[in-house]
Amino acid sequence: MEHDYWLRRMSVASMMARKATTAEARLIHYDLAGRYSVRAAGIYAGGPPWPGQVNRAAVERAQGSGATRHGG
Repeated sequence: MEHDYWLRRMSVASMMARKATTAEARLIHYDLAGRYSVRAAGIYAGGPPWPGQVNRAAVERAQGSGATRHGG
């Protein structure tokens, strides 16, 4: 259900980009559509919801296995 929500947001943002009257508005709406697409894809992949965010579960697993942040 959440996947459908983000896909719908992506669709609306794309539509708004196509109807935008300025290049800046188009760019903003296409950027949002891309972010919503990543969010929808991340729901099934189990990855972080936004680019740049940390998947805390993966970090905790790595720390629990004795791995270090700097590879040393």
